[in-house]
Amino acid sequence: MTHRGTSAVSAALAVLAILIGLLNMGTALVRSTIPISLDGQVALVQRRHGGVAGSDVWLVVMTDGREHHVDAAVARGLAKGDRVSKAAWSTTIDTSRGSLAVRPGWELSGSFVITVGALILIGIVHGHARRMDTLVR
Repeated sequence: MTHRGTSAVSAALAVLAILIGLLNMGTALVRSTIPISLDGQVALVQRRHGGVAGSDVWLVVMTDGREHHVDAAVARGLAKGDRVSKAAWSTTIDTSRGSLAVRPGWELSGSFVITVGALILIGIVHGHARRMDTLVR
């Protein structure tokens, strides 16, 4: 493959890694509830088991039918019947039982680390391919 072809493939892989990383980080941030507002009463807090260890999903259903996929820390801090109130981008959920501090979960930092690792690996492979291309000429 030519240098130009190697660069194009490396750039495409880097863009793909960044997009997938941003999608994963956005999902993790939403599950923390930080960017969303909450107002109402909790009807159900349910743990849905994934097919792989560590892939469980927590679901909080409000009495008005709204469903929120949340991380485990948020789910464990809420119970059926709780009145909840939270402004978007606040890090505190006010409940009828007290305040619950919310923080980004491990998924956010994990997604960031994996994305950075993928970009480093792409850079290493790209550099190696360029060196090999130079040696072949």
